[in-house]
Amino acid sequence: MFNRKLLSIILVMLMVVLMAAPTFAQGPDTLNKVLNRGVLRVGVLTTGPPWGFLDEKYQLVGFDVDIAKEMAKELGVKLELVETLNINRVPYLTTDRVDIIIACFANTLERAKSIAFSDAYAPFMLVLCGPKDVKINSLKDLSGKKVALGRGTTSDLILSQKAPKDAQLLRYESPTDAFLAVEQGKAHVFSEGYDHAMYQIKNHPNWELKGEPFAKTYPCMAVKQGDQVWLNWVNLFILHKLNDGVIQDLYSKWFNIPWPEAGIWPSF
Repeated sequence: MFNRKLLSIILVMLMVVLMAAPTFAQGPDTLNKVLNRGVLRVGVLTTGPPWGFLDEKYQLVGFDVDIAKEMAKELGVKLELVETLNINRVPYLTTDRVDIIIACFANTLERAKSIAFSDAYAPFMLVLCGPKDVKINSLKDLSGKKVALGRGTTSDLILSQKAPKDAQLLRYESPTDAFLAVEQGKAHVFSEGYDHAMYQIKNHPNWELKGEPFAKTYPCMAVKQGDQVWLNWVNLFILHKLNDGVIQDLYSKWFNIPWPEAGIWPSF
């Protein structure tokens, strides 16, 4: 017959061990929260065509918006689009306003100190663009010139370090405002992504790219730090959609240019 006294001692010892064991804080569990809620909250741009913008009916549309729709479909949940700006993408994540940011977000090391980035899902080359009569072919030609750009964008971060000291960097709250500054003659050129620039050139035949791209970045999706299960799912989503050609087709649809394969995609 089993010794009840011995059993009691074993149970007490087990309780002591469990109480003494360190407790590990559970990280965010966004994947299950989204599935249980039945709604995916995605932060997207409203002033960054063709990534995300408001159409003539004030509906959110664009490349990132279509990717968000594809993600919600794969999760089997409804989609809630949350309007974001360049400057509030990180705060919206850290304050739980959104589950994920899909908003042409470059994975800089500084940003990665406070949020987690997915794998890259699209290419993004930074260029200068403006009227044809403005003679600029490289960053050194920005000396004494006014450059319109979005506040806190990757262009802002890079040109703050690489532009000539006497270049005037005019920072606006959205890319649309930067484009408007060039239209109104307040700036000589704007700095944005190649795809943004080509989209604007279609509507401004007197504009052109100024020289070669001065930097390459890779837009990623962003989630809270420590949310590894959710990040794993997001990375798998990107892998499948690239492998199936879905992202490439959406890119061609919105940017009206072929998916740039050679020399663009990062290799690790």
